[in-house]
Amino acid sequence: MRTGLIRQTSQWQERKAYAFLALLITCHGLSVAQQKITASLYEVKYENHNQIDPDALIVSDLKGQVSDKESVPLPQASLGIYTESEHRLVTSTTSDENGDYKFDKIRPGQYRLVVSYNGFCAANARITITSTGPSSLKHRSVYVHMRLRGVDSCSYANHTRPRIENGR
Repeated sequence: MRTGLIRQTSQWQERKAYAFLALLITCHGLSVAQQKITASLYEVKYENHNQIDPDALIVSDLKGQVSDKESVPLPQASLGIYTESEHRLVTSTTSDENGDYKFDKIRPGQYRLVVSYNGFCAANARITITSTGPSSLKHRSVYVHMRLRGVDSCSYANHTRPRIENGR
């Protein structure tokens, strides 16, 4: 009888140890996930290399795609929304494996969309988020066209979907 009690106590302690380890692993995973979210806020910095500041792009929901000049989607591009006047970071995200991005619930107002990708000139676009207007604004996307760093060219954003060439 005593051996059975010791064996049950040992099994109980073993189960507690496994449960504790599982909890630690889960918490560590959450911690890493939280670090990735927090890190994206600092990966993007305000840059403006525009020689001419184009008109603001007007949308009701800020979503779209980041691609290079050959329409190849750029995954993990850093995107930040900044206030127009103080250039203060409001929120940030990264593009997914297809270069797609979406910002959720940005208040109506004037902003700057800044997009950076290693080796490319940063894109800086004026954005107006509106809650009123035609329903076509609801489905309008902002496409970011990234260009390699150069003397006279820089990345830009507009409402024109990149052309797909060579069957891509």
